[in-house]
Amino acid sequence: MANHLRGLRDYEIVIVCDDSGSMKTEVDDTERTRWDELREFVKIVLDIGVRYDSNGVDIYFLNREKLLVVREPRTVEQAFSEPPSGLTPMVPVLKKIFQSELARRGRDKKLLI
Repeated sequence: MANHLRGLRDYEIVIVCDDSGSMKTEVDDTERTRWDELREFVKIVLDIGVRYDSNGVDIYFLNREKLLVVREPRTVEQAFSEPPSGLTPMVPVLKKIFQSELARRGRDKKLLI
């Protein structure tokens, strides 16, 4: 597994998080919401990602400001402290990412979203 993960060194890692109102929905008759599940998932990806991407991980939300060069789980906790709300404008967020410096041709790292 570790050999496969080493390939992440060739990528800039970007996470897109749905922070729309639907993320308040509970998961499988539990007290946990989709938002809670997403927070845990992002922390796992961050933990793995920072081992292979020295620039940290960028986190984009659909309805709030992006977080760049994230390296610490507490940054994720702070970002997820506000409840989700709003719509699901996925296309505009993806356009921002693809038009960012990270997506510029000729970079030595590929973009992993």
